[in-house]
Formats: sequence, C-alpha cells, structure tokens
Amino acid sequence: MDCKDTLDVFSTDQMEKNPETGKMEPKSYQEMIAIGSVHVRKQGEFFGDADRVTYSELKGTMTFYGTEKNPAIVNELKGQGIKPKTHAGKTITYFIKTKTFETIGATQLND
Repeated sequence: MDCKDTLDVFSTDQMEKNPETGKMEPKSYQEMIAIGSVHVRKQGEFFGDADRVTYSELKGTMTFYGTEKNPAIVNELKGQGIKPKTHAGKTITYFIKTKTFETIGATQLND
C-alpha cells in the first residue's frame, strides 16, 4: 500500500481468552489508514486505487473510499489470461477471510 499524503499505522488492543490458559489477555491487532491517491496491490488477488483506504486486522477488512466524481476502483484478479472483474463505487470493502467484495454506491461492476 502506498499513498500521496499520509499513512498511519497503529495497533489496537483487544482482551481475548487465551485458549491455552483460559485467561483473558490483551491481543494486538494492526490498523492502517492511508490518505491521498492510495494504491493497493494484493499479489494474485486484486489491485485498486482510492482517495482513502483503511485496513483492520481485527475486523478482517480493507475498505476503499471514493466519491461520486472520483470513485474507488478495485480490479479483482480472476486468473492468468482472464480479464479482471472491476468494482467501482463510493465504498468497496474487501473481506480478507472470504476473499469477497462488497460495493456501496456502485458506479461500475463488470464480470
């Protein structure tokens, strides 16, 4: 992930039960906020551009934010030699565990 203006990376602590000890212990999760012409590439899965992108390890999401005039665009890779599926809209959320996308305010979606 790279961006023009700012990239903030921080950790969020959450109390969780340790499966080995059964005790509640803090667990750290990484969070990122990138602002300004953000470019993201996830090898073999997708590449995209947006005004702002957030990543939450705790939620298991990466969210691309755009506007009506400048929508977020994510190209979902379908395999070598296959045209990518393009998602464009105000908000595009990538769910890391399921490798699926949700687009809100879609301006374009092709298969």
